Amino acid sequence: MNKEKRLEKLIFFCSSGYSYFLFVTIVKKLDFFNKIKTGKYSIEQLTKKFNIKKRPLDTMIQLLVYLDCVEVKNGKIKLTSFSKKYLLSDSIYDLKAFILMRYNYSEIEKNLVDKIYNVLVTDTPLAWGKQEWKDSLDEKKVAEEFTKAMDSRGKQFAKGITSVVDLSKYKKLLDLGGSSGVYSEELVKKNKNLHAVVFDKAEVIKSKLLKNKKITFVSGDFFKDAYPKDCDVVLLSNVLHDWNEEENLLLLKRVYNYLPKKGLLLIYDGIVEKEDLNLIEHSIILMLFTKGRYYSKDETYKFLKKTNFKNLKNKMATFKRSVITAEK
Repeated sequence: MNKEKRLEKLIFFCSSGYSYFLFVTIVKKLDFFNKIKTGKYSIEQLTKKFNIKKRPLDTMIQLLVYLDCVEVKNGKIKLTSFSKKYLLSDSIYDLKAFILMRYNYSEIEKNLVDKIYNVLVTDTPLAWGKQEWKDSLDEKKVAEEFTKAMDSRGKQFAKGITSVVDLSKYKKLLDLGGSSGVYSEELVKKNKNLHAVVFDKAEVIKSKLLKNKKITFVSGDFFKDAYPKDCDVVLLSNVLHDWNEEENLLLLKRVYNYLPKKGLLLIYDGIVEKEDLNLIEHSIILMLFTKGRYYSKDETYKFLKKTNFKNLKNKMATFKRSVITAEK
């Protein structure tokens, strides 16, 4: 196994661990399989049937599709023959006793399942310290630790952008939510003509780790505040997965209105697919601790088309990241 694959294995190992507990929540708290065993349901029907919110339900379905427990066809969700055999109470092969074995005798697991269930029904992320993740970054210590964490991972991920995208015809990049600027650093190094502006929350900017004459840092809220002028390319690196659909549409609309004609949007993120357990497990963490999740290529393209971007292209990079480009 080469160095990159070993790093990928370690990084995604640190992003796993909650998928089993979400599955226990689905079995124990929702009794999901017994309650939909004979029907076909839309996402909207399932939110009403189980009194849970759409964003965490979407993440649930990602996991259940991977496990071959449900299938989605023409917008309708139904059980597979596999789940009918092994996950229904009236089946002689029902595995519920095995699935719930630890849960039944472990207070730690019961408490965790209760917390996950609360996210499903309220769509309120678990606390990151004393408050929600998005608000915790206003605290100096949390911002510093989070920036260091993203910088350490970003040093591994950043080269993936430059391997698949050419920004030689662009002059100035706006790196929204760019943290320490580690992604901008790789891009300005590869593209000698390019300068960059990293735009992030004030406490994150104060804890910046990078010093580069071609990169400047500006503080602000990318949902509300005016962006720095004269950038012809915008980078959203690992940003969309932190926010829900409505917030992503708001952000992308702001970016579209900001860019000049022929300006470029560059999205660098995990694009989840059916068979990718690594991203699905990480998507569960995002669902629990942020307001987002990983989106599929179709979902991301839908966001972009709704906000009038065109000439959409998608390329695979390293560490299960995709680079999606779109033009104004």
